[in-house]
Amino acid sequence: MLILKELLGHEKTKRVSAPVLHQLTLACSLILSRIDYCNSVLHGAPSSIMQKLQRVQNNAELIVLQAPRRSDVNSLLQRLHWLSVEQRINYKLAVLTFKTQQTSAPQYLSQHISLRTSARNTRSSSIQLLCVPFRRTSFARRSFSTAAPLT
Repeated sequence: MLILKELLGHEKTKRVSAPVLHQLTLACSLILSRIDYCNSVLHGAPSSIMQKLQRVQNNAELIVLQAPRRSDVNSLLQRLHWLSVEQRINYKLAVLTFKTQQTSAPQYLSQHISLRTSARNTRSSSIQLLCVPFRRTSFARRSFSTAAPLT
């Protein structure tokens, strides 16, 4: 919540006359870096938290592009080549999972990633799928070992 308060504090400093490139640099360094910091922990977080973070990112888009308040934020996202907050989280998890599988990752990460093996030889056995361990609680289901992409 401290990160959200800091982000909302940066959000209130609006509409400064500066070139778009400078505003883009400021938005990336002040806002997006805070959203991206440890955002994989936010996988499966309540939608109220995700909406607040998305609102901060939407306001950053409006500031950077100097767009009217009622602009369509999805088209602005595409114009800036930015991902939404939820997509950023999923992308970061996918990259972390890929790096853990393909490189010599630390043991504390690689022990959580295991490939699913089948006893039979089927068409889908050539596809590398991850084994999803059973977890009883919803908190445990949001942990890294089960939050990684399944395909």
